[in-house]
Amino acid sequence: MKHGFLHDYHSTTIRLVRDYIWETMKQVDHPLLNMLNGIWDGYLYDELLTKALILPTEDYRRVEDIVTLIKEHITEYNNKN
Repeated sequence: MKHGFLHDYHSTTIRLVRDYIWETMKQVDHPLLNMLNGIWDGYLYDELLTKALILPTEDYRRVEDIVTLIKEHITEYNNKN
Protein backbone atom coordinates (compact mmCIF):
# COMPACT_ATOMS: atom_id res chain seq x y z
CA MET A 1 0.00 0.00 0.00
CA LYS A 2 2.78 2.42 0.91
CA HIS A 3 4.53 1.86 -2.43
CA GLY A 4 1.33 2.70 -4.29
CA PHE A 5 0.91 5.91 -2.35
CA LEU A 6 4.45 7.05 -3.07
CA HIS A 7 4.11 6.20 -6.74
CA ASP A 8 0.86 8.16 -6.99
CA TYR A 9 2.28 11.06 -4.98
CA HIS A 10 5.33 11.37 -7.21
CA SER A 11 3.27 10.98 -10.40
CA THR A 12 0.94 13.73 -9.24
CA THR A 13 3.90 15.94 -8.36
CA ILE A 14 5.34 15.52 -11.85
CA ARG A 15 1.96 16.37 -13.38
CA LEU A 16 1.61 19.50 -11.23
CA VAL A 17 5.14 20.65 -12.08
CA ARG A 18 4.62 19.93 -15.79
CA ASP A 19 1.37 21.92 -15.76
CA TYR A 20 2.98 24.83 -13.91
CA ILE A 21 5.95 24.97 -16.26
CA TRP A 22 3.64 24.88 -19.27
CA GLU A 23 1.35 27.58 -17.87
CA THR A 24 4.18 29.92 -16.89
CA MET A 25 6.93 29.21 -19.42
CA LYS A 26 5.16 27.44 -22.29
CA GLN A 27 7.84 24.72 -22.18
CA VAL A 28 7.27 21.00 -22.50
CA ASP A 29 10.86 20.10 -21.67
CA HIS A 30 12.52 21.61 -18.62
CA PRO A 31 15.51 20.50 -16.50
CA LEU A 32 13.31 20.23 -13.41
CA LEU A 33 10.98 17.80 -15.16
CA ASN A 34 13.95 15.75 -16.34
CA MET A 35 15.23 15.56 -12.76
CA LEU A 36 11.86 14.53 -11.38
CA ASN A 37 11.46 11.86 -14.04
CA GLY A 38 15.01 10.67 -13.32
CA ILE A 39 13.83 9.56 -9.88
CA TRP A 40 11.98 6.71 -11.62
CA ASP A 41 15.39 5.52 -12.87
CA GLY A 42 17.05 5.83 -9.48
CA TYR A 43 18.65 9.26 -9.89
CA LEU A 44 18.47 11.91 -7.19
CA TYR A 45 20.08 15.11 -8.41
CA ASP A 46 21.81 17.36 -5.89
CA GLU A 47 20.36 20.49 -7.47
CA LEU A 48 16.76 19.23 -7.58
CA LEU A 49 15.53 21.37 -4.69
CA THR A 50 17.34 24.42 -6.03
CA LYS A 51 15.68 23.97 -9.42
CA ALA A 52 12.33 23.47 -7.68
CA LEU A 53 12.46 26.96 -6.15
CA ILE A 54 10.66 28.25 -9.25
CA LEU A 55 7.51 26.41 -8.14
CA PRO A 56 4.64 27.63 -6.00
CA THR A 57 5.19 26.77 -2.34
CA GLU A 58 2.79 23.81 -2.28
CA ASP A 59 4.44 22.18 -5.30
CA TYR A 60 7.92 22.87 -3.92
CA ARG A 61 6.93 21.12 -0.70
CA ARG A 62 5.81 18.07 -2.66
CA VAL A 63 9.24 17.87 -4.31
CA GLU A 64 10.87 18.42 -0.93
CA ASP A 65 8.79 15.56 0.54
CA ILE A 66 9.95 13.17 -2.17
CA VAL A 67 13.60 14.12 -1.66
CA THR A 68 13.26 13.69 2.11
CA LEU A 69 11.69 10.25 1.74
CA ILE A 70 14.39 9.10 -0.66
CA LYS A 71 17.17 10.34 1.62
CA GLU A 72 15.54 8.63 4.62
CA HIS A 73 15.36 5.38 2.65
CA ILE A 74 19.03 5.68 1.66
CA THR A 75 20.02 6.31 5.28
CA GLU A 76 18.03 3.30 6.49
CA TYR A 77 19.59 1.12 3.80
CA ASN A 78 23.11 2.29 4.65
CA ASN A 79 22.55 1.68 8.36
CA LYS A 80 21.52 -1.91 7.67
CA ASN A 81 24.58 -2.64 5.54
